[in-house]
Amino acid sequence: MLRKLFKYEFIACGRQLAPLYALTIVLAVAVRLSFMTEKFVVISMSLFTLICTAVAVMTLVILVQRFSKNVLGEEGYLTMTLPVKISSIIWAKFLNALVYIFFGMIVACVAFAIEADLYQVLPYIFNADAWRELFGILGEIPGQVYLVMVNYVIIGILGTACPILLAYLSMSLTQLAVADKYRTAIACVVFVVLSIALAQIGGHLYMNLPWERMYLLPEDTTSIAACHALNITIGISNLLLLAVSALCFVGTNYILKNKLNLE
Repeated sequence: MLRKLFKYEFIACGRQLAPLYALTIVLAVAVRLSFMTEKFVVISMSLFTLICTAVAVMTLVILVQRFSKNVLGEEGYLTMTLPVKISSIIWAKFLNALVYIFFGMIVACVAFAIEADLYQVLPYIFNADAWRELFGILGEIPGQVYLVMVNYVIIGILGTACPILLAYLSMSLTQLAVADKYRTAIACVVFVVLSIALAQIGGHLYMNLPWERMYLLPEDTTSIAACHALNITIGISNLLLLAVSALCFVGTNYILKNKLNLE
């Protein structure tokens, strides 16, 4: 059932986000063509940056609204009567949000590649000698460095997942005896307060981490010892983010299961 929920949510989000992504690519091409006229370069670059920022914000707004309207809004009467677990509904929303944020990053990379001139980028991508040289360098990298890369990927995923689940929890908390017309505003306030509180707690915990072990001599910054210390630090960060994400998920699931008020 989770697969069906994910598929439905993916298509529904795609109807709103696909045009935004297509617009980003079209604008990147337009900006690239404007480079032919030197006096429009600065204006085009500024406009493109502004539009990319707007598209990123709109993507986040649409993904948050999908949860708000489809679960907590008028559509919630239909969604919450489906013969599925509430946790599956949350998972479907959450995974789709992650997927579309990932798609948005790919679109942004493609757009900036177009803007940078594909004719200059593509030769490096399809250059066999360049790839052989890259793999040769990668083959000499110690395993600890690869673990650092993996930890950075994980912290990137968790760093994206945690705010999404925190937003879900903030919206769900407004179900606890809050007037309907104030829910959006209160959800924003709750999100900000929780974010600040978690940042303060995280900052306090970080003061007790072995940061001093990271400040080694320049010639030692790529040593196994430095990588080991970095892996410990990032690993602890990942555990903290995972714990916060899990608490947000459990809290959201509990509220939707026991305290949901669609009146």
